[in-house]
Parts: sequence; C-alpha cells; structure tokens
Amino acid sequence: MHTTFEICARNADKPPLTFYEIKRTLDQFQNDESWVLTSAGRFSEKAEMFPNSVFIIGADTLLRVFDEKFYNNHKDMMDHINRFNDHNINFLVFGRKVDKKFVSLEGIKVPEIIRTRCTGFEEASFRDDISSTELRLIKN
Repeated sequence: MHTTFEICARNADKPPLTFYEIKRTLDQFQNDESWVLTSAGRFSEKAEMFPNSVFIIGADTLLRVFDEKFYNNHKDMMDHINRFNDHNINFLVFGRKVDKKFVSLEGIKVPEIIRTRCTGFEEASFRDDISSTELRLIKN
C-alpha cells in the first residue's frame, strides 16, 4: 500500500491557504515525494482525482462530508456522496474531539449507500486530541 498526503489549497470549510502556508506545509516533507497539492475542496472531487483509494480522515471531517450546508440541497449532497461508490472510495475514520465531546464513526449517521465503505477506530484503540492546525503550529 502506498500512502500519499494531500495538501488542499482550497478546503470547503476554511479560507484558501496562502503561498506561505503551502510552502510551510510542503517543507515538512523535505525530500519525500509522498504528497500531492490539490484544490479539491470536497471529498467527492478527491474521489474523482484518486479513484480506488482509502481516505484516512477524522470523524470531524466525515461529519462535514454529510453536512448539507456544503451542497445545493439534499439530493445534491447524495449525488456527491454516491461518487464514493462510483470511484471505489473507502474511508478509515479516526475518532475526534468535536465540541468537547469525543465522536467516533459509530456516533455519525452515515448514509446507507456508503455505510460499508467506512471503517472506524474506537477511542480505546486510538485517541489524540491534537488538531491538524495545532500540529502545524508545533512543527514551526
């Protein structure tokens, strides 16, 4: 299995990264070529770019995948979610602290059409409450 880190310059839920932030993030990899820079803000876009992949994400991110505010309406959201089936995408979901409460895959209402594509890690097997933003601050 090959692991590739995706650095997204235009996340659906955050402001676009500046050139400085992109460079700082890429500098963490030094000579390692296991990264790709995209502007795919939605996971449905990532699915089209990286078919037959397993995305490793936090439960907080999966919650946003199923948040209708990022879509035109419920049907649009379900069309985007169905792309995970179209492109053979699976998710490895780690529990995360969300609003002072630990949330794992079992606490997320996953649409039936992709439920079997999600595998979760429970709090007892893995828990680290540091956010990706905090990790970037520590490294710099």
